[in-house]
Amino acid sequence: MIESTNLTYSFNSSNEPIGSLIFFTVIYVIVLITGLIGNFTVLFVILKNNELKHFTNYFFANLSAADVLVLIFCIPTALHDIWAKDQWYLGKFICLINQYIEGCSTSVSSLTIMAISLERFIAICKPFQVKQKRKDIEKINSIAYFKVHEILNKTLTLITIVIIWTIALIFSLPFYIFVVYDPSFNPTDSLNTTTSNLVTICHLNASTNLARACLTWFIILLIFVPFAVLIYIYTRIILELVRHRTVRVMRINKTQSSIDIEDVRLNIDEQQKSNSFLAYKNFEQKRLNTVIICVVTVAFFACQFPVRIIQLIDMYIRVQNEDTMSQLTWIWLWKLSKLLFFLNFTANPVGIT
Repeated sequence: MIESTNLTYSFNSSNEPIGSLIFFTVIYVIVLITGLIGNFTVLFVILKNNELKHFTNYFFANLSAADVLVLIFCIPTALHDIWAKDQWYLGKFICLINQYIEGCSTSVSSLTIMAISLERFIAICKPFQVKQKRKDIEKINSIAYFKVHEILNKTLTLITIVIIWTIALIFSLPFYIFVVYDPSFNPTDSLNTTTSNLVTICHLNASTNLARACLTWFIILLIFVPFAVLIYIYTRIILELVRHRTVRVMRINKTQSSIDIEDVRLNIDEQQKSNSFLAYKNFEQKRLNTVIICVVTVAFFACQFPVRIIQLIDMYIRVQNEDTMSQLTWIWLWKLSKLLFFLNFTANPVGIT
């Protein structure tokens, strides 16, 4: 069962059409299979290819590892919720760790994307600022490359990944602490109960002020704040890329004009043109890598926002009552947002590769 402020509330309905259940089942199975294949492929390629073992790809491997955890633990429980209706059949252990793993993986993904984006910011914006003060392009490129790799070497990258997981494990504790597993829940609230009337439930109980505060701060600190920071980072990166691309094109055109006018210096100018063109190609590769990371970032937060906003609405506004919105409509909104949430963990390998 999924995050509800009311322990007696379920995101499943006996009135839900069988076609809806089959639809979500098929989609979840497809997402699970394609996601596992894609993420395991990323992990295998990065770990087996020594040429790909550098800091950016270590972060990508970390992102794929977090995706695998969500796919393995959370999609099967989502399939369970589709068909189990108001009961929990997967036992206490899965109940307690399911949403905790989901919270941890979400946190790891968010912080890893932050780390990758900061690396792009250092590699693109800072070196370009240095180049404004010096004229030797090749020398500055070497300095910039050394600067980035000196700051983000293998050891520091692995330490950063450990710190990311530590933060995720700590900040996700509300998803473990406030989970309620009740094997003797009475769904009818009747005083005359028998063993046959009782069911097992598993809910994230956000009915207390403390629980709501903890879950809200989790969403703010690990979803909304990183998104705001990344907007600033990528705005700076995009502006710098646009400016620098213009400068590169002007230099190549200037070199070409010089070659056309002074044929005597053809060999020297050809070498100058070649160096400028090579620098331009390196810049274009940087730009392409940045675009890929930007797409992964946008996809992650676009898939996170619907489910997090619904969680906040459910905690504070309680729109699931029939006077505000029918239960079936609320179920569909939740399931579609959850499907979008899972699709992100399948789409990450596509963006990475």
